Amino acid sequence: MLTVALGLIGAIAYGGADFYGGLAARRSSTILTTLGVALVGLVGLALTSPFVSAVSSYDAWFYGAASGLAGAIGIGLLYGSLAIGPMSILSPATAFISAIVPVSVGLSMGEGGGASFYIAIVLALVAVVLVGFVPEKGAVRPRPIGLLMAAGSGTFIGFTVILIDLSPRTPA
Repeated sequence: MLTVALGLIGAIAYGGADFYGGLAARRSSTILTTLGVALVGLVGLALTSPFVSAVSSYDAWFYGAASGLAGAIGIGLLYGSLAIGPMSILSPATAFISAIVPVSVGLSMGEGGGASFYIAIVLALVAVVLVGFVPEKGAVRPRPIGLLMAAGSGTFIGFTVILIDLSPRTPA
């Protein structure tokens, strides 16, 4: 039950951040919005880091910096795509790609799942297609640049996950 509650809280937080970040990018600028989000994240990191044990090393700094840079580029591209196109299409496309990138890397390294794993991937792709399919004549369609930015965003966010996974583990 706790796992479900935490998953729901995480989904609401990420969804809200994407939605309001996209709105802010439409009203001001993508760079200012991304900078504002980064500053809020930095404050959160500064407030919580004293309570988390960690061991400093070159690898930890390298992977931390690389994942931070990839994440900043990914979020910047996400907000840029949401500023110029329909959120209902570009946000789920970004989410799907950001999940597929680490899954693809894992599969290429010999990791794998059972039948339910592959069914879940297919269902996620079907969901993204169905969310993006609006049969109305006047429906807003994403521009190609918006789709490219969403794909780039998903790719960089996926790399962020990979880089975090590659970072050294702190001994317990």
